[in-house]
Formats: sequence, structure tokens, C-alpha cells
Amino acid sequence: MRSTWFLMPLLLFCAAAATAGTGAAAGWEALGYMDFKDARDAFETARGEAAPGSQAWREATLGLAFSLHQRQPDERGDKERAGQLFGELTDAVPETRAAAFALLMLGRLADLVDYVGDTPDHAAARGYYNRLIEAFPELPLIHLAALYRAEAGITTMQPATVRDAVTELRAWLDAYPDNPFAAHHWMLIGHALRYPLEDPAAAADAFVQAARAGLPPNTKLDAFYWRLANLAEQGGQAALAMRYYTRIIQEVQRTPFAYESQERIRALGGEPPDLIDPFAPGAEP
Repeated sequence: MRSTWFLMPLLLFCAAAATAGTGAAAGWEALGYMDFKDARDAFETARGEAAPGSQAWREATLGLAFSLHQRQPDERGDKERAGQLFGELTDAVPETRAAAFALLMLGRLADLVDYVGDTPDHAAARGYYNRLIEAFPELPLIHLAALYRAEAGITTMQPATVRDAVTELRAWLDAYPDNPFAAHHWMLIGHALRYPLEDPAAAADAFVQAARAGLPPNTKLDAFYWRLANLAEQGGQAALAMRYYTRIIQEVQRTPFAYESQERIRALGGEPPDLIDPFAPGAEP
């Protein structure tokens, strides 16, 4: 299952899916519970009843392909059929949002190892992402495609390729500083600068930019701040390190990083704030 929490809203946007009154309604309901098996069965039925190329067919085909792509355990047959269905959308209705989402998912299918014996094809993935960016410049999907495109280069762990990917991401952020995935872009840059590029000061600065852009809702703040502060400390940025060690202590209750943050602040010559008393009146349960 790959980043389903933010792919689902984009899927619904691109399918232009109705929540009721269509043959695929049961499929969307099952997807809402991440029940990919029942979703697959419902979309399969709805697709068989729809006229090829119609809105109902596009909706059912997209839902079916996504269900097969996300269904666990990963099986080769599911992934291959998902790719076939996504390909049908790009061929049959190339100018629709459904085709845009299909291009994104074809990129992911090429990019990732989904089952035993699968091999990534980063060049093919990059081609799909580029097609999406060029054909649908008005859709928010392009920012996710840019992220995945750079990620394909960074996962090679080859310093020259990673530097190119970081440069590409920075250029994207210059062009689209407020895009909805800006925090993800900055976090990917930070991870790349941390390793394999081994530039802790620049990595810390990138993570600061991610925080300013608005961290994803599933971010564990104490771990994020701890990593940022550690990198700042390694990079000789004592003030920045102490600022984020302090934020751990002041903003996150019941974290194992709080006491260690106090110790790091003292080691850097600062005076840490007191730990939050979890039993004090008004403290979070």
C-alpha cells in the first residue's frame, strides 16, 4: 500500500466520482474503508455494465485499477492488470483527469518493487511523470509527479544523480513555492542532503523549510524536530539546534526525546526549559 492517505482524495478528484446513484458507488464506499477486495469486485461489475469510454466506464476502470494496485498481499497478476487498465485510460480518454491519474500510477508501477521478482524501471517512470507534467499543467497532480520523479533519482544513491534530483526539486520549488506538496519536496531534499550527500547543515535548513511549508498530518513532531536539531548540531548550527531541542520540550508531551533534548541544550552551552509535567492541571491526557 503506497501513500494511500493522500492518493485517495486525488483519485476521487480525477475520477469525478459520484458518491451515490452509480454502479460504482459500492466500490467507492469500500475504498473509503480501504477494503480493496470488495472495491475491486464492485468496480469490476460496474465496468462490465458501462459503455466503453463513458464517464461510468472511466470511473469504474480507474477505481478497479487503483484497487488492484493497492490490494495486499502484492501479487504480480494484480499489478500487471492494474497497469493494463491504467494504460487503457491513457489511450481511450487521454485528455481527462482519469488519464492524468493513470499516468501517475503507471509511473509508480514502473518506479517501485511491488512483488517478488519485480524490478524498477526508473527511466520509464520518469517518462510517465514527464508526460503528466507536460499534458496537465493545471492539475495538482503535477507536483506529486515532480516529487516522484526526483525520488526516482535519489533512490539510486549515486551522488551525481542525487545532486541532479535535488537541483531539479529546488527549481520546482522556485517555480511553485506554495504547491500543496511543498513540505514533501523539502523533506525529500533534506533526506537526500543527509544521505548520501552528507551535508548536515544544508539538510537541517531543508527540514526547516519543510516545517514552514506545513508538515504532513502524520508527521511525528518529536522525531522530526530531533532529526533536524541533530543535523543542525552536526553542521555547526548551535542556535538552530537549541531552538528545535527546545521545541521538543515545549511542544510535545510524553516524548522520550525531551530529557535528551535538555541534555543536548546543556552540552551546547544553553539552559533548557523545564519538562512538561504530564500530571499538571490542563495537561493533555
